[in-house]
Amino acid sequence: EVVCQCLAKKPEDRYPDAYVLGLRLQEIPRKVDLSKSEGMLAGSRVDSTSETEAAHGGVDPAAIGGTFVRDMMRAELEKQEHRGLLNRWFDNVWVLLTLLLLLLIGTAWLFLNSRPTPEKLFARGESLMSRPAGPAWDAAQTQCFQPLLEEDAELWQPRVQPYLDRIAEYQLERTLLDQPSLNSSSPSDEPEQILRRARVLEQMGDFEAAREQLEALLVLLGDSPDYAAPRQLAQRMLEQIKTPEPRQIEFLEAVLIRAAQLEESGKQDEADRVREAIKRLYGENSSAIETHESAGSAPASGR
Repeated sequence: EVVCQCLAKKPEDRYPDAYVLGLRLQEIPRKVDLSKSEGMLAGSRVDSTSETEAAHGGVDPAAIGGTFVRDMMRAELEKQEHRGLLNRWFDNVWVLLTLLLLLLIGTAWLFLNSRPTPEKLFARGESLMSRPAGPAWDAAQTQCFQPLLEEDAELWQPRVQPYLDRIAEYQLERTLLDQPSLNSSSPSDEPEQILRRARVLEQMGDFEAAREQLEALLVLLGDSPDYAAPRQLAQRMLEQIKTPEPRQIEFLEAVLIRAAQLEESGKQDEADRVREAIKRLYGENSSAIETHESAGSAPASGR
């Protein structure tokens, strides 16, 4: 039918232009699909009135697009009308602003109340200080005691200072243990240099020289609060030097028993050399001398 109309003799019977012809050609596949989906008869024809309107340009090309947009808008409006109560409630600027304000207030409140009170902070510091010296003490200083001093130094200084002195002593001792050599690095002050020298002498076995260094340092430091940490460390090192270790006592006992046996067997010169060697090694160490006398008296009592 389209081909025949295109080949009509009279110009007025033909399609007015190529655009109308294109519309008629586009309708053919749609009509074929529609006939198949609806079960139309093979010999049915399209209404002649609609064909005439298409042939004479009666159909508006924008009508299809306008109808589609209208249907979409209508479907969207119906969807908006059938929304739930919760959706309509949240689709409100004032409601969203109120929720944002509540969120900010809640966040600020949680931040302010998450910080522990000063008393809890001090209790936590005491708990950390009850552990062995190590990272727990460093944490107590940085996380507990220093914040308390920054908040109110006048109130917390008397309660915190004893713990800070212990921490300073531990840190100084850790520095000496990490750097036992005299030339490993430059000391921060003269007391630290003397303590390091005493530590090296102790490790070398020269207890008498180490003891003299520590006693002289204690005299120089006096009761100055500026040197509380090195003074306490020097006192503790001096006590350790004066107190012999168990292995030292065992060694001395075995050596002195041998000296007593030499003396019993008539080898007095060799026994005297053993005792003289002990004095050269341990000097005036009172504990070593006491051990020497007790060990020496044991064989004598057995004779």
